[in-house]
Formats: sequence, structure tokens, C-alpha cells
Amino acid sequence: MPSSEQPSASSSRWSGSLSRFVAPATRLTRHRRTTLTRRSRLRSGPRVTAEQATQLRNKTIHEKICELIEYLEGHGHLEHSRPALIHSDHEDLELPDFVLEECEAFRILIPSAKQSDSREGVVIWVSEWPIERDLNALRPAGLLCLIQDSTYDDTRHRAGFSHSGYTWLQALLYQLHQEKIKTQLSTEYPLSSIGEYEWDIMDGQRYLNNEVQSFRPYPLRWLKEKGCVLSTSRRIVALYRIRNLGGDEISTENKQEDFTVSTFAYVIAIWAGPN
Repeated sequence: MPSSEQPSASSSRWSGSLSRFVAPATRLTRHRRTTLTRRSRLRSGPRVTAEQATQLRNKTIHEKICELIEYLEGHGHLEHSRPALIHSDHEDLELPDFVLEECEAFRILIPSAKQSDSREGVVIWVSEWPIERDLNALRPAGLLCLIQDSTYDDTRHRAGFSHSGYTWLQALLYQLHQEKIKTQLSTEYPLSSIGEYEWDIMDGQRYLNNEVQSFRPYPLRWLKEKGCVLSTSRRIVALYRIRNLGGDEISTENKQEDFTVSTFAYVIAIWAGPN
């Protein structure tokens, strides 16, 4: 694993989903404690004593993350760049579910619907573009939206490739309605769910059709206008599991070259990237 992708024990953030991917049997590790007493130079002096003891302790978050990355890498379940379609519309079916990526992202707080506490809400991370962009791809990698501390159904979907009006924002709105915290966005955009993901995710389109001129070309500005609190952009490394992929337009003119692959995913761990 490249040094830039190694988690820092002091700077890691992790979501509640980490424990889901680390087997209970691996939560303990062994460490050896050794105690030595100096040998006396006198023959009549005390003898050397030595003690070696092996004890069990809980693994640190840092150790769990490293172990999970090693496992995913070793079993072919890990990609190191966000999804894109290079040659055909079905390449995403062959991509691993997990991604370890370094990128520039904004930490965004979607405030709670309760006006009494402006610090409560749901945290997401948004990265508009990957660091390296392949503009010659059939559909290059576009916006990445990560939701933090979410441990709901993580079945992977690709509803967006079969719906021309899809946007990553619909995946986010659907997920906000599954959260325990009621947010300002989920209140403003109520959904009528029937229990079918591919159908329910499209319900938000009836609201969003009137706002495509704003959120498609300027997603961060749109979120800010909706009352979300944006941090400054920062370089991060994120380990995440893909929840939904879709063909997302970054303009409003319906040009083929303006379609990208947007990714909505669950954060497993995030730490500061290299300066």
C-alpha cells in the first residue's frame, strides 16, 4: 500500500460501518511483554531473571483499518480510483465494491431539522472530481458523495444507468430518509417509498427537475444555499463501499460529453492526505 494511502493513527476518522467489515475474531491481538533484570558482576549476586508474557488486548482502530485494507487488497475486492466507464456501459459490473482513494473533498454538515442545535445532523463528504481525470473515457469519473456513520443496507445498485434523469442527489435524499436524524433536506424533499430501491430512488426527481439548473453545474453552491455547512476543501484518503453508481450530467444541455459516473458510497474510514 502506498505511503499516502496508509492511515495515520492520530488523524483517522471512521464511521460506524467499520465494525461490520472486521470479523469479531480479529478484534483481539496478542502482544508480548518482556521484563529483564541486569546480571550482577559478583558470582554471589542475584541471578538474571526474565519474564515473557503474552496478553490479549483489543486492536486499535488503526490496526483494524490496516488489516481490512490488506484483506480487501489480497482478495481482489479493492480499487484505488473512483468508478468510471472507459469503453462500455457495463464495465462497472466488474469493479470491486470497495475503493481506497485520495482526493480533494469538502466535509459537509446537513443540519438537523431541529432548529435548537445547529451542530447536529448528518455528515457527508463531497469531491467534485478525482485528482486524475481521464477525459477520453466513455463516461469519466465524476462527483463522489460519501455519507459518514451510516450502517444501513449496503447492497450495491446502479439505478442511474437506466434512468435518464438520475442524479447522485437522489441517492443522497433516499439515504437521508433512512437515517435516524431528520434533516432539513429530508424534510424539504419528502419521498413516497414503496420498498423498491430502483423505484424509490427516483421519487425525488419530481422535486429536483425544477432545480437542475443549479445543482448540476454547481452542487456545492446548491448544498450551501439549502443550509448545509461546508468546510474548506482538504486532501483526504477515504476507504469506502459503493452504494450506488449512476450516469450523471454535469450541465443542463443533455450533451453526451457532459455525462459522468457519479458515486454514492458509505465511508468506512477517512484520514488526512499528504500535504
